[in-house]
Amino acid sequence: MEVDSSGSVSAVDGIASLFTPIDGWRWLDLGPQDHEFVLELAGRLDWAKIEIEDVLDDTPIGKVIDAGPHIFAVFHCVALGSPRIDSTEVDCFLSENLLVTIRHGELAEMDEVWDDSLRAPSLVEGGPDRMLARLAAALVASLLPLLDILEDRIEVVEDSAMEKHHSVIGEVQALRSDVTRLRRFVAPQREVMMALSREGATPLIGPRARMRFADVHEQLFRVVETLDGARLLLGSALETYRSAVAEEMNRVMKVLTVFSAIMLPLTLMAGVWGMNFDNMPELDHPLGYWFALGSMLVVGIGLWLLFIRSGFVSNVVLKKLPRSIGLGLWQVATLPIKVVSKAINDEPAPTGADEV
Repeated sequence: MEVDSSGSVSAVDGIASLFTPIDGWRWLDLGPQDHEFVLELAGRLDWAKIEIEDVLDDTPIGKVIDAGPHIFAVFHCVALGSPRIDSTEVDCFLSENLLVTIRHGELAEMDEVWDDSLRAPSLVEGGPDRMLARLAAALVASLLPLLDILEDRIEVVEDSAMEKHHSVIGEVQALRSDVTRLRRFVAPQREVMMALSREGATPLIGPRARMRFADVHEQLFRVVETLDGARLLLGSALETYRSAVAEEMNRVMKVLTVFSAIMLPLTLMAGVWGMNFDNMPELDHPLGYWFALGSMLVVGIGLWLLFIRSGFVSNVVLKKLPRSIGLGLWQVATLPIKVVSKAINDEPAPTGADEV
């Protein structure tokens, strides 16, 4: 893209046209497949060896190098078409009348800025520094919808935690991984924008461009704060799930304990009357059977009322007694299966196995 002093935009044809005199500035946007062209361009523009290495290889974090005649900056943006959150690198070279951007993947945000600049020449006013600031703002703005999606997913996880869904742990771990990946390449971008917005750092960036870089820095600061808050919310959701599960287990164990405490004296009474001694007058009594059942019933009801009076259980528990006992017995019965299944799932993979 070539912009003259009148604001008209035209295409740049070939590397030789980049070095012809012009009363304006140029923007050259390259893709990952243009390595040979990048090397030729680096030789003509006298780029440093470390800058060329950063262009040809992936740079994990953002950076800024003030080389005097030009500025080298590395931006990161969310990659498109990836099943998990990942970043795409954009290398930028800014000089007095030339902006070169080298993207390492597809970026719809840069395509939109390029197309809008061709349709509306007023957007290219101000020189390459303001265009670089506009690109940085577009890349950071693409993070905002992603944060909205993240907040919605966290709300769903919090609701699932209150309902004690077993999928909460896996969802929390997946979201934590996404938040960590996103923060890993977003946080260093703050230092990049701060360096580009610093007044008097370089004459290649004008006051208008510095103001926009400062705005982008504030947006990144809020994005990082949101990500830190998301990590705390995910931790709270996990603790809520564990507390809810523990409360449910405590309620079940309390009911089972009360049930066992009531059955213990009844079992003792049945054991005493079940002894086969010859001299047991109760066995010969015609109402001995009903007397034994009545005694057990009185003892059982008396113990239950005693537990209610002491506040250990409430009347509400009586309504949930069958379900609670059934749930407790089911968990006890399925415990060996869960232990064996966990041991199989936690078995380390063979050496050389592919990661999922």
